[in-house]
Amino acid sequence: MKWVARILTIVLVVALVGLIVAWTQFDRAAKAALVDGVESAGEVACEVKGLRVSLLRGRMNVREMAVKNPPAYSDADMLNLKNAVLDVRVASLTDRPVEVAKMEIAEPHLRLEKNEDGSNVKVFLSNVKRNTAADKAPEAVDEKAAEQKKPALLVIDKLVIKDAKVELGPGFKGVGKVIDLPTIELTDLRGPDGRGITTANLTSRIIERMADGAAREADLDRGDLIPEGMDTPPIARR
Repeated sequence: MKWVARILTIVLVVALVGLIVAWTQFDRAAKAALVDGVESAGEVACEVKGLRVSLLRGRMNVREMAVKNPPAYSDADMLNLKNAVLDVRVASLTDRPVEVAKMEIAEPHLRLEKNEDGSNVKVFLSNVKRNTAADKAPEAVDEKAAEQKKPALLVIDKLVIKDAKVELGPGFKGVGKVIDLPTIELTDLRGPDGRGITTANLTSRIIERMADGAAREADLDRGDLIPEGMDTPPIARR
């Protein structure tokens, strides 16, 4: 009976190690999908220090994400957030889209800059809009390659952005001023036909709402920040 117990122990240890390795690779794949999605659609650099998925809690944590400025602007981060927490439906983690019951972002920091090309956020939002257009035709590739190139998709029931700050950078009156935004809540983020939104579209929506809040709070020209024809309407001024 001892050898049976030993075999069972070995099998359990191997299975546990395999599970840990598999989910470590899943974390890395999710992090790569987030970074690649933002970089390819926004045409900017993006860095994420850590991404961890907890199966037991049904939770995903994104730690220290930085979206860099477009070319021709400063080397400072355009968007920086310390932590984002997503309550996910575990069964959907390997599907498209991943279902998120709630996403909460705390203390994001957006830096606005402007030069002869316009504002940094407007350039980024325009890039994402152009590169994720529904009618943008992909290059002809085989089905397997096309499947691998498909971006990650999310369906988010509720998005909460707390303690957001917007800093006025070069090109704006009052350089260095920091604007504190009230809590922002968005619901039912599902994308076209409910199929989900990409990580780039999600980042774009966060930046758009923060920029719109800054325009409202500091009486900035919304047209300097947000391209015409964006999906969401401006927040009513108080």
